[in-house]
Amino acid sequence: MILSDVARGDDDQHPLDPYPGFGRSDEAAGRDDTIAYWEAWQREVRVSSCMAQSGFEYYPSAAYPDGVVVLIAEDLGVEPAEEVFEPGYVSNDERNIANVGSLSDSEADAYYQALLAVTRADYERAVATEEAPPDFLNRGCMGAAAAAVSSVWALPRAFSGELDDMSAGRSDSNEARQTREEYGTCASNRGFADVSTPTDLEGVIAAGGEDGAEARLALEACSPVWEAGSAATQAAALEIFVADHDSELAAVQSQYAEVWPAITDDDEFKEYVGVEYALVIVASEAGG
Repeated sequence: MILSDVARGDDDQHPLDPYPGFGRSDEAAGRDDTIAYWEAWQREVRVSSCMAQSGFEYYPSAAYPDGVVVLIAEDLGVEPAEEVFEPGYVSNDERNIANVGSLSDSEADAYYQALLAVTRADYERAVATEEAPPDFLNRGCMGAAAAAVSSVWALPRAFSGELDDMSAGRSDSNEARQTREEYGTCASNRGFADVSTPTDLEGVIAAGGEDGAEARLALEACSPVWEAGSAATQAAALEIFVADHDSELAAVQSQYAEVWPAITDDDEFKEYVGVEYALVIVASEAGG
């Protein structure tokens, strides 16, 4: 299947998998991608309705990575929309571009004021320079839609720094200390004292001395010790994270408890996914 070989996570259950937005295994990451895409679609539908109140046509267009769109479509059992393969098909993105292009300068200013509370010149400058104010998407119809529809990524983003630290494993934990001790014993048994991490052996190898070859063998032989210890260290750190944030994680579980039936019952969303799936195929075939 084209573009479906996207790395999401792995097949093993992860301690964070039960919590929407935090999924690490393939199945949980796929769940989170689908929720996020559905939320993006909901926001776009709200933008369309909001723009209509200002007298403008706006076609919902939820951007998402092509390969992930394919996976989401497959997970939902959605087939590529046949009409996309017909000559002259016009996507929602193309319709929006054509609509703006047909407006006078004053109408275009009013359009972008409604959409983002900026002028057309401000919008085009932001796109050209890829520099926009931090609140660029938090104003106008876009901002109203963002405020109305939550994001499954909100809590993971709030905890991103802490999660990075926890995923690496706490260097001061009992598990980390035990790992260094066991690794040091392994290295010592192979003639390398005062070694506690792979980095120490890599330093010996990089020095290029006569011990380099033996250090390389020790690095390979002791690798399973480090990998097993690192996994235990990470698991312990993640257990601490889950315990420390029990209330927040329980809240996000409750928030998304009924989300999957809502997604699978949303025919308009699935129709849109089918269109986007087909557009990915068209683009892939055009690119060779």
